[in-house]
Amino acid sequence: MDRLRRKIQKEIKKRRPGFDEWYENNREKLGCFKEPSAEVANGNTLAKARNIWLPVVVAVLFIAFCLAVILPFMFNKSDENFDVTFGGSNNVRTVALTDEEFAAIGGKYGFIYNMQSVTKKEALLYEDSDTLAMVIISGDVETADNYYLLTIQIEYDNNYLFGYKHIYENLEYHKVTDEWSITYDSNPVDPDGLYVWFIRMEDAAGQVVYIEVHCLENDIDYILNDFIA
Repeated sequence: MDRLRRKIQKEIKKRRPGFDEWYENNREKLGCFKEPSAEVANGNTLAKARNIWLPVVVAVLFIAFCLAVILPFMFNKSDENFDVTFGGSNNVRTVALTDEEFAAIGGKYGFIYNMQSVTKKEALLYEDSDTLAMVIISGDVETADNYYLLTIQIEYDNNYLFGYKHIYENLEYHKVTDEWSITYDSNPVDPDGLYVWFIRMEDAAGQVVYIEVHCLENDIDYILNDFIA
């Protein structure tokens, strides 16, 4: 994606004319600003007052041209540096879960074992206290009708603010199971063209689990009805 953006910017820059070329192409339009010199009485002599309007107009147009060239690249650079990461202002460090720790989490949240492969299993610890803020487990599930990429975030401190937490607070749809109160909603497709869904689950004790789903088909019935159950 970054490579494509740089290629587009390069093409735009290559096709944008320089100022001299732009001035030559617009010389006739600028000519309308030129006025004859005016004669001004100065005692017994006449002095010619040179018209200053044309240089002023050219200067203004040149500044506008420079801004039109520079500002888009400034904004593009800003966009490339913008990143939403876990934690925001929280100081946390990432550590890999041991097999024993992963097994303990799987014993409490059995649906984790419904993933066919696990690609990430890590914990976020506060740097100042080494207390646990969140556990993140990623993996995939393939069914006869769909393919799902899952990121499961288990919350251990509800004051911990990760990048997309605000999205989970306003999900439209609601479902209740024996163990969980579930809210969920769809989101625009990701850059790879996969459909995106966000799921928030909360049990009677107040434990919250967030699941981000990316899938080939715009359907998460299997996740809601089979995977979580």
